[in-house]
Formats: sequence, structure tokens, C-alpha cells
Amino acid sequence: MSRRQLTKIEEMFLNSPTCLLWPRCGCHETITHWQRLLDDPNQRFTLEELEAAEVVIYINIACAAAHCPDPETKAYAAQQYANLTRRRQRIGLANVKAG
Repeated sequence: MSRRQLTKIEEMFLNSPTCLLWPRCGCHETITHWQRLLDDPNQRFTLEELEAAEVVIYINIACAAAHCPDPETKAYAAQQYANLTRRRQRIGLANVKAG
């Protein structure tokens, strides 16, 4: 199977050390979407919705921590990513110990 050649703009996006779309990228939109929803005291979620949100937030925070061009946001995302990673590791370890 042959692959097509990347366009110059595709190469630019793939090779850039930072996100060229920030704050119009999907990561920013997803993070701010969930931030608004989670800050709303009247918003109710099922356990399944919260579990799905945790995965989506984790993935998007990881991207922001690695690629965000804004140093302050990148540092905050990196700290949140580290916190979420430790939390996931604690939960995984507890599940292994439980059986």
C-alpha cells in the first residue's frame, strides 16, 4: 500500500514542537468544555459519564502538557497530568491488591 506525500502544512503541524492551533485546538476546547461543566453546581453526572470524562480529560491534559505554546498553561497542565497519573497508578495498584 502506497502512502501519499504530506503537504507542507501537514509537515509543519507534525514537526512543530508546540501546538500551532492553540487555543483553537481540540484539546483546549475539550478542557474548557469539561471545566465549565464540572464548575456548574447544578450539573449532574452519572458514574459512566464521569469515568468517560476522566479519560478524555487525561488525554487532553497530556497533550497540553507536552505541546501547549503558552508556558503558564503548559506548566499547569503538566502538574495536573502528573496528579492524574499518580491517581491512576494508585487506583490500579489498589485494584491489583484487591484481587
